[in-house]
Amino acid sequence: HAFGYDPGSQKFVLFGGGGDALYGDTWFMTLSNGTAVWENATAAQGISPAGRFGPFFGMDEERGIFWLFSGQTSGNRFANDTWYLDMRANPPTWDQAIEATDPPAGRRNGSYVFDPTGPRLWVFGGTFDGRTTAVGLFALDATVGAARWDSVLTDGQPPRRSSGIGTFVDGAVWIGFGNDDGVYKDLTRLGH
Repeated sequence: HAFGYDPGSQKFVLFGGGGDALYGDTWFMTLSNGTAVWENATAAQGISPAGRFGPFFGMDEERGIFWLFSGQTSGNRFANDTWYLDMRANPPTWDQAIEATDPPAGRRNGSYVFDPTGPRLWVFGGTFDGRTTAVGLFALDATVGAARWDSVLTDGQPPRRSSGIGTFVDGAVWIGFGNDDGVYKDLTRLGH
């Protein structure tokens, strides 16, 4: 599933996920006197992303925009779309930023980091068939109305991998861990 928090609206968002079933619903959660209050916002959304698991996502906390890319939609099918959810609209609504893009190809379970200085959503690795790790490092220009994907070549790029992690700390994007032919126990700072 995809999960984020917007400090401006003080709402958490939960989208999608999978297990015995594939989910495409959107939920909001607020805290009221220390108690979580959940609201199923799916019916009010209009258009929204198809159900999926293993997507890449991030919250633009300054603008209240939640970004979502790709994920596995069913069987061996992978979404190749990019969406954003305006958490501060009334009601919050999904819009498709990019219908399909190549690169990056659809995938799931890679490293991803939201970089507020861009704003950018960084995507690295993941898998497009559940067995093979996708190559490449990509950055989404996460500007509503001007979103676009760019392939990024950088010196010192770590080996390809799936199931990695990513974080943004002290003005830098870090990615690491995960697996491919082996298990990685590293962290790499991306220079950009």
